[in-house]
Amino acid sequence: MKTPAQDFSVLPARAAQPADALRRAAAALAHPIHDELFAVLARELAALLDVALVVVAVFAEDSHDKLRTMAVSLDGRPRPNFGFSLEDLGCAPEPGHAHQLFPSGFHDRLGRGSLFARVRMDSLASFQLADSAGEPLGLLLAMDRRPLDHRPLEDLEATMSLFGTRACAEIERQRTEAALRAVALAVSAAGSGTVFDELVRLLATILHVDVAVVARHEPDQPDGLRVLALYCDGHVSRDFSYPLAGTPCGTVLGQHFRAYPRNLQARFPDDKELVELGCQGYAGHPLTALDGTSIGILSVASRRPLTQVGRLRATLKIFAVRAAAEVERLRASEAQKRAMEDLRQRERELQRSEEQYRTIFNASIDAMVLRDAQFRIVDVNATYEAMTGYSRSDVIGADRVVANPEQAGAAIRRLHERALNGETVLLDTQLVRRDGHRYELELRGVPILHRGQPHVLYVGRDVTQRVAAEQRRAELERQLRQAQKMEAIGQLTGGLAHDFNNILTSVLGYIGMGQERAATAADPQLARQLEQARLSAERAREHVAQLLSFSRPRRGERKLLDPGQIAAEVLQLLRPNLPTSIAVDCNPDSVAALPPVVADPVQFEQVLLNLCLNARDAIGEHGTIQVHTGHAVAAGHCASCSARLGAGRWVFFEVTDDGVGMSREVIDRMFEPFFTTKDVGRGTGMGLAMVHGIVHDHGGHLQVRSAPGRGSTFRVLLPAGEQDEADAQQPVAPPAPRIAAPLRGRVLLVEDEPTVSAFMQELLSGWGLEVVLERDPLSAARRLATPGELFSLLLTDQTMPGMTGLALARHAARHRPGLPVLLYTGNASDIGERELSDCGVAGLLRKPIDSAVLRSLLRDVLAGDAHPIAAHADCSRAHGVTTLQ
Repeated sequence: MKTPAQDFSVLPARAAQPADALRRAAAALAHPIHDELFAVLARELAALLDVALVVVAVFAEDSHDKLRTMAVSLDGRPRPNFGFSLEDLGCAPEPGHAHQLFPSGFHDRLGRGSLFARVRMDSLASFQLADSAGEPLGLLLAMDRRPLDHRPLEDLEATMSLFGTRACAEIERQRTEAALRAVALAVSAAGSGTVFDELVRLLATILHVDVAVVARHEPDQPDGLRVLALYCDGHVSRDFSYPLAGTPCGTVLGQHFRAYPRNLQARFPDDKELVELGCQGYAGHPLTALDGTSIGILSVASRRPLTQVGRLRATLKIFAVRAAAEVERLRASEAQKRAMEDLRQRERELQRSEEQYRTIFNASIDAMVLRDAQFRIVDVNATYEAMTGYSRSDVIGADRVVANPEQAGAAIRRLHERALNGETVLLDTQLVRRDGHRYELELRGVPILHRGQPHVLYVGRDVTQRVAAEQRRAELERQLRQAQKMEAIGQLTGGLAHDFNNILTSVLGYIGMGQERAATAADPQLARQLEQARLSAERAREHVAQLLSFSRPRRGERKLLDPGQIAAEVLQLLRPNLPTSIAVDCNPDSVAALPPVVADPVQFEQVLLNLCLNARDAIGEHGTIQVHTGHAVAAGHCASCSARLGAGRWVFFEVTDDGVGMSREVIDRMFEPFFTTKDVGRGTGMGLAMVHGIVHDHGGHLQVRSAPGRGSTFRVLLPAGEQDEADAQQPVAPPAPRIAAPLRGRVLLVEDEPTVSAFMQELLSGWGLEVVLERDPLSAARRLATPGELFSLLLTDQTMPGMTGLALARHAARHRPGLPVLLYTGNASDIGERELSDCGVAGLLRKPIDSAVLRSLLRDVLAGDAHPIAAHADCSRAHGVTTLQ
């Protein structure tokens, strides 16, 4: 019987991966040797997941059924690459699902005679590889002869995603480089008269299409295109025109990339050429000059429907850049040729009209400078005068660099010598106006004859906007990488915190039970020892809470806070921790008109206190800390998540120091958990990570200004609050302690983690309860659905394989109406109060569980003091518990 594919959410959660496994994964994902990358990914993924076979495979050209491998790791050794089909694999990727899992019984699906069947694979986990546009690239497969239930959900899903994403990036990079190499090879091998022929021939070959066209748009023919080269069925045609009306090219010219993968004739029935050729698919990319004007198109057509539109877009974009450069070069060559012809004409006419020369020279929109063989300026045009601020009379005869930086003079001199020898030269430099203002300049030197003597005509184009756009794009790419990095780190730390919470639940619980026995036995030494153990475990719980505050911040009690007041309270906490040689400057007089902010006062005091203590450590012995609050203008990006600040009213809290400052490398990593520049033993590296988590959970952002030796400024921005945003609920004081009377009742305990279930069973039994333990929630659900067995209470974990605790509570409400349900979890912030009420949950406890709180809640629930109700339940949160009353 075939086993159906399962979603990853049914996998059991086990202990976290060892640190060395995480280090191996990080090293594999950052591997710099591209030729070996796929082999390294396959080998390290097989070792990390402890499986026999890992395959990285890509789809064959124009096929989503055939694949070929890029790397194979079988039983710890690399194996030769091979081809296979989805039929051999026995399954196909499901649309909309990146992951598939067949934990066991998969051998019967495999194609007879396939490699997978021969090596006796019986389980499969797959991740669908896709490019940046979402087009399928291939599959990442992890297979084993054993059932795939020995890996935890978080590890398997996150690890397959991380390795698959890295493989996708490398596949796209290799394809882009291959296309670039092919373009460069074809263009370098082509003569000046055949470059467009080679471009279309190569484009058709790479994309496996029937037609490829590069066409030029002439301003004097606005309704048509001039074909520079057309490849069709092995032949190249050129130098003819065709109209744009009713053609797909008309939707591309001067616009953006367009693709019509199929039904082309139905969309453009008036395009007779496409109808005659029987084309079904079309894709085109506009050609744009450096100044942004439209100069033509590059397009392909196929008699078959087109696939892999993402690859089409990327390839056409690469070819379009080269084709546009060649079209511009052709236009420049033609313009130069015409200019030269106009100049050899003036020589024949003995320059009988200086006025005509000046008109032509000054008509250029680019700055022009004419220099003789001795580098002396012979002439400049009006654009040069306007662009530089120097008049013609100021520069005529100068044999030095006038409108460029002095340090560029030597380079321009060398280019001048090359240009005099007949070479066209190019230099990216700066233009310096007479008033000192600078522009980015593209300077081209063209050798010409002027009045029978060799000269060089320098043409300068202002490219400041283009350079700025490239810098903005680079900055956006850096911000995207930063945001992706912080998201990945958050997922990893959240998984670690979840597993440590399970461990601490049993550790703290057993310590509490031991303290009760020590008190009964009147053993003060044992009681002291257990108290020290409890304090150490509590410190571990604080570290776990810091991890959670970074990855999944826990929402506390929030209310309207006065910015000036909270800053003053933090300064009161700070002053005892500062040496007298460090001064503190605050602006209490400037914050009276500030709106309040909605925040958890305890958490936000931690944020400001952490920033102030960091400032103290950066200063050392002598210096000043400035704490300011005020209004902020929305501008720039967040330093930790890289998001752009949105419009709205912001209140800022700013901590400035005159300490050692930070380098760019430290600023890029300072919000990562466990990253610190302090000496060993002086810092955990969790302070700024906690700041990141709390601030962003409050809807805020962080901005940082710093440089080595110039101090640092951290600015926390929070949305300005309104009165109606205050949380109407007030925290409920913890109940007064009661006499610990024995409890009575039969409790169904559902917990899949062995250490936690053993502790909980012993704890509840010690309180007098009869405990029925189920480690499988599906088995517990069947037990609840079977009449005859009586239970007083259902106590269940939230995160379990096969069924969540909330789902089990909902099931209990249907089959056991009135049965009280208590739920505990390591991340209560993911569960809403309405959801608890709808599932019939009487109380929610947070891990690690406080035994005293649990006992008090059990006493009340078993006594009938707490009952689940429908929507709009009042909620009280105290000592890690939420009750619905």
